[in-house]
Amino acid sequence: MNWPMPRFYFNLFNDLDTRDEEGVDLPSLLAAQQEAWEGAAGVIGEQLRLRKQIDPDHRIDIEDEERRVVFSLRFRDLIKGAG
Repeated sequence: MNWPMPRFYFNLFNDLDTRDEEGVDLPSLLAAQQEAWEGAAGVIGEQLRLRKQIDPDHRIDIEDEERRVVFSLRFRDLIKGAG
């Protein structure tokens, strides 16, 4: 039997806060965390390309289907993890 995958929402809090209204179906919170890391890396990469300063307090919050925050990834965590 195939069970439906849970839906996760990715809210970006940076210079312009962006709330995810569509969400993404993913198999697990771990998969959602990986998606958040990749999204944050993309944002940081774009800021570097544009020669903008990176604010380490910017973050991506992952919400579950009930719109509860289940994980927060601060950009500082990504930068620290790269070292």
